[in-house]
Amino acid sequence: MAPPEPFILRSSSATRYLLEVIAETSHGKRTLARLARTCKALKEPCLDVLWREMDSIVPLVGLFPDDILKKARRPGLGLAKNPVDADWARVLKYGERVRKITYNESAGNIAASVFPVMTDRRPRTYILPKLRELVWKVDTAAGLERCFLFVNPELRSLHLEVGARMNVNAFLADMSTRTLSLKNFTFTSVGPLPEAFTELMRPQKALRSISLVAPGTLAPGVGRWAGTLPHLKSLQLDLTGRGIVAVESFFEELHATSRSSTPDTIDSGVFSASGEEEPDFRKVALRATSDGGRTRAVFPWNSLEEVHLTGDVSNVCIFIKNIACDLRVIDMTIEDPPNAADWQDLSAMISERFSDSLEVLRIAGTTTSRYVDLAKSAGRNNIPSRRLSLEYFSGLPKLIKLDLDLPESYIFLKADIKHLATICPAVQDIRLCPMARFPANGGPPRLTLEDVIPLLSGCPQLRSLAVVVNATNGSSRILNSPHVSSASLQHLHVGHSWVADSLQVTILLSHMAPHLDTLKWFREKTRPGYSDAHSRRWESITHTLPHIQGIRLAERRFAKGLLDSLAVMPGIFEEQEVDATVELAEEGVQAEPVYEEISVQFSPVLVDAAVETTTEWVDTAVNAVPEVVEVSVGAVPMTMSQTVDATVVSVTKSVQALLDARPDAFRVRSRLPSIPSIPRPLEVVSLAWRVAIFFPVTLPLRVLGTVVDKVTGAPKETPYDLQPEWTTEGKLVNMDGTEVQADAKPEGPSPVRV
Repeated sequence: MAPPEPFILRSSSATRYLLEVIAETSHGKRTLARLARTCKALKEPCLDVLWREMDSIVPLVGLFPDDILKKARRPGLGLAKNPVDADWARVLKYGERVRKITYNESAGNIAASVFPVMTDRRPRTYILPKLRELVWKVDTAAGLERCFLFVNPELRSLHLEVGARMNVNAFLADMSTRTLSLKNFTFTSVGPLPEAFTELMRPQKALRSISLVAPGTLAPGVGRWAGTLPHLKSLQLDLTGRGIVAVESFFEELHATSRSSTPDTIDSGVFSASGEEEPDFRKVALRATSDGGRTRAVFPWNSLEEVHLTGDVSNVCIFIKNIACDLRVIDMTIEDPPNAADWQDLSAMISERFSDSLEVLRIAGTTTSRYVDLAKSAGRNNIPSRRLSLEYFSGLPKLIKLDLDLPESYIFLKADIKHLATICPAVQDIRLCPMARFPANGGPPRLTLEDVIPLLSGCPQLRSLAVVVNATNGSSRILNSPHVSSASLQHLHVGHSWVADSLQVTILLSHMAPHLDTLKWFREKTRPGYSDAHSRRWESITHTLPHIQGIRLAERRFAKGLLDSLAVMPGIFEEQEVDATVELAEEGVQAEPVYEEISVQFSPVLVDAAVETTTEWVDTAVNAVPEVVEVSVGAVPMTMSQTVDATVVSVTKSVQALLDARPDAFRVRSRLPSIPSIPRPLEVVSLAWRVAIFFPVTLPLRVLGTVVDKVTGAPKETPYDLQPEWTTEGKLVNMDGTEVQADAKPEGPSPVRV
């Protein structure tokens, strides 16, 4: 006979829920992978859960064959060659299961070259056709462009986190053309919100949740755009570092359609102070208003149910003041510690405005507050702590979950627990700063284990409780009372709680929560505030508590059986008649009003005050006589005298050129050597005749010229080539390069070249 099939496997929804719970546990995904490899019936459900959410793209790239990957064990390094259609089979098969994928560019776990290959070589338009949620965190424009690989018409949620100075206008415009069915949109940036953001997002009419964490999100245009979304249910804004005027400007254009004749601002219109001075006056006006503006219908979002706000308590209070719809969830991340007056105003406003609708209230500290707390407590055990009073809250009958997690304001008293049990009778989950630390030199926690008993008796639906207590021994009054036992409490988280006697605390817990299923505390030795002694005692309690609970429940079942078996004596009835005749009586009362006349003398007290505004004059003279300084500079030019003899020497030269009258005298003679011939007799006679006639005349002329020069004393003519010359520097230099002295006079006249 085959074993009966478990009922949980017959329901696909129940099976999926069970596998999702397993995946959330420690090493849960590894367990599902082993289960998928060993059980054929659970293979497909396990694979669906494993591939449903992916925190990286690396597993998707790892589905390609090993031969096209650069390294088979490190698919993030990229592809060695382009994939063909057959290589996409596994990628497309498992891509059908992916519903959510996350990409973080700063992680650097995948090469950028993978995206162009997947974009150009994909066999179909969408490799993840059933993708519903996309988380994209980038710092560059190229990383933002890669997002289009996964944007499909069926996308429902887009979480975009970009760096500073990035132009996202083109991306938003293209995204609106690819999908118009977005329901959740998150935009986080350290840079300002794009100016055309509202125009680019206007086609997205189906948005139900928007989260804007960037400078400029409180602009009136953003508030007007958000007011036009008919299905908006969740709104998240960052109010950190904004002034009260900036927070109210978010509703400025929304109020224009519903503003009454009474102004909703305390500004007179004459003068508005700066953002640092104005908040104090607005806080005073807010505290002085009894109804907190509850009667004004200024918010057009009738479908809004959740708000998630980050910033100072005063800003959060102003923002909530302008909301008139019924909120179910309020999630606040505030600066810790909050101002006492602002915390009181916020608590009273939440209780008055949303007492009939609020179901979840979460209050946590900002990252800055946690960093400051860590810096204060680093290297020493002196941890700052403050009390956070819960007595300012009034009735919250529909509150189901209360979660407080502040790094510094974690001190609660017994009065806070009693008040909380009174105003929240339907609460099911309470977390009162379970991360709080109480070092040995600072004393134990203020709350004891018996102080939380009002929550067990006043909240019959309480299932989970997280609080740091000082677990002491239970008193006999508590152990003998049957009304302090909770039949609904199943989970208890004590954090860094103190415990003295583990056995006595086990007995007290078995009486207070006999059906307690989970007991948690911080057992990590590396966690700040860890105490080895308390951790070992809580571990001993977890080992002993189930056995004590079994004995306690067995005793109660036995006692209940005895009470049911007791015989009940029937009552004795007798009949008796009573005269029920109605008697009527008339009675009158004379009521004459008593009049009293009271007068009050009222005379105003007048005060005459005058202010003297005499202008004080101050006569100041300034000596503006310019200083004159005379400076003289000697500018006598240097001169040098030089004499040059420029007497023109005329030279007469004569050349006697006797021409032969013969016709052959001008013939060109041959250059070839000729054989000398014997002169003819006629030529000899002619030569002798010329010598005899012309030579006597020529010789006396030379002799005569020489004699004349000697007699007259004319200087001897110096050859032209031997005369000194003047250089460009003004020096007289001989032909051999020697310089002629300035006082020396050259012999004979200087030649002048023509």
